[in-house]
Amino acid sequence: MTNCHLLGHYVGEALLALHDDWVAAFSACPEGCQYGCHHGVLEGYVAQQALRPDEAEVAIRGIAREVADICDSLSARDEPPWSRCVHGLGHGLVASGYLSLETVVSVCEGSGDITFTVTCLGGAFMEWVDRYLEISEEELLELTPQICPEFENWRHRQLCASAVGEGFMWFTAMDTERAQEMCGYVGDFQEGVWCREGAREARTGRGLTADCDR
Repeated sequence: MTNCHLLGHYVGEALLALHDDWVAAFSACPEGCQYGCHHGVLEGYVAQQALRPDEAEVAIRGIAREVADICDSLSARDEPPWSRCVHGLGHGLVASGYLSLETVVSVCEGSGDITFTVTCLGGAFMEWVDRYLEISEEELLELTPQICPEFENWRHRQLCASAVGEGFMWFTAMDTERAQEMCGYVGDFQEGVWCREGAREARTGRGLTADCDR
């Protein structure tokens, strides 16, 4: 993970504290750094709800619907503000720590809209992988086979494995050859293929954050 993107998350959290309104903070975010600021705003907003564990899932599903409605008001779906917002929601759902990744997937799929689902899942899987990128390479490779849960849905497996490949690119400072070698530690052959595809897409700017530029 580049320092620029990580610092962007902190900027987003600071803007949220300054404005005390996530929409205003989101709108104040500068572009660049893989939209880390936008991710940080939504992460902070979901995390600050201070929910009890027994009420978290129901409450966060409500928060997700609220955020989705506001995302719809920011711009048309083929414009960057909407996709950055929904992608950021995916980050926030995972970063809050309230839900398992499987439940986050269910929340992203709750609207039944495929464009929303894929954009939200892109943020969720990216955030899920990000948490592994601040450990040593030895530790990362040891944990690689466990990063993605054993999803039954092949699309979920593909998105998660692609996020791992993109994460490896950030981890190696965009060293495609090394990132693809690391994908060999994924374990499952097909997921290894998707991991390498994710690494290549990150190199060409077509990775998970590409949704934010639509």
